[in-house]
Amino acid sequence: MKPSILIVSMILLTMLQLGCNKSTDEEKPTDKHILLYDKWWYNINNQGMGDHFFNSDGTIVITNPPSLGTYVWIENDSMTISIQNLQPYNIWFSKIEDTLMEFRHADEPEGNYYQFSTVKP
Repeated sequence: MKPSILIVSMILLTMLQLGCNKSTDEEKPTDKHILLYDKWWYNINNQGMGDHFFNSDGTIVITNPPSLGTYVWIENDSMTISIQNLQPYNIWFSKIEDTLMEFRHADEPEGNYYQFSTVKP
């Protein structure tokens, strides 16, 4: 009787392990940068930054001041933004989520973050 309990236990343990294993597609982390693309980001608390739209093709629209430009990702969740008639500038993202993001300009103090949401205030 003990061998049959051992066999049943091994079968149940194997089934449990197979059910817990994820496919390789599920294990790949989502590139959080894609969470920014192709949606409007509204400036929370009207911090004077305007609303932003990061197109997946590398272009950006900013509403205040009205601006069109391009962006390029650089290291450490940072990007360089180039707007016509302005010097290129870098921003660093401290948070990138599906409906919330936060960044600071690279030349501003560490704690000076601008927050944006996909929910219009």
